[in-house]
This record gives sequence, C-alpha cells and structure tokens, in this order.
Amino acid sequence: MPTTSCAPAPWVWGFAENAFLETASQPLSRASLTWYPPQPPNLGEDQFGVGPHTDFGVLTVLCQDAVGGLQVQDYNGDWVAAHPIPGTLVINVGDLLARWSNGRFRSTPHRVINASGRERLSLVLAFDPDFDTPDRPGTGLRGR
Repeated sequence: MPTTSCAPAPWVWGFAENAFLETASQPLSRASLTWYPPQPPNLGEDQFGVGPHTDFGVLTVLCQDAVGGLQVQDYNGDWVAAHPIPGTLVINVGDLLARWSNGRFRSTPHRVINASGRERLSLVLAFDPDFDTPDRPGTGLRGR
C-alpha cells in the first residue's frame, strides 16, 4: 500500500487545525477483522452480510479484500457497489462528523451483500473521539 496520505488536513474541511487531536487523548477507536461467509446468489438483496446502517463515530477506515460486496447509498437512495481497488482504503464519514460539520459531510449509509459465492474479509478501524467530547454541531469548526 502507498505510504502517503491523500486525506486533507482538518483545516481544509473547515475544522480548527488541532480539532481532531484535541479530542483523541484517549479515543474509543477499535479495529476488527470481519469474516463474511459465502452467501448463495439466489438469496437476493434482502439477505445481508451486514444490514444497511451508518457508523456512529467520526471516521471508519475499511480495507476490503478483492471479493467485494460493500455497497453505499447515493443521494437518490440507490445502492452502488464500492468495488475494491487494490492498494486503497474506503473512508466512511460517521454520524458524529456529520453533526460536527453541521451537515456539510454526510454520514455514509452502507451495507454488505456477499453474493460472490466466496468468503469475504475486511479490516475495519473505527475512530471515535474521547468519551467526554462534546457532540454539538460545529464542535471543532474554526471560529467556534
């Protein structure tokens, strides 16, 4: 994987330069390796490996294998495949970042349907701030 980051610094998004660092002295971050068993294709789109949801924290970083199955919901409510791209990560905006940004960033509805007939693995890192971090809109935004 590349060792450089293309993620913009917090101030590019309108947040104070240290906004995320100030809320991460004891973050509630967690990581997991998630296994999805093969799902028979005839089950259709009503059988989920993970049902539709948004993540409640700030950001979720996902490393997919080559099998695929992750889908994200677009602004029209349609489900779109997030095909794995070698050497990349998927970054989901969580509910808390959407709230902090006053809706500028939208929490990403997503689900997994593993209709590949093969096992699927994903490595997930969810970043959440310190337990006592305020969750009011505009938290960490410049000028607040």
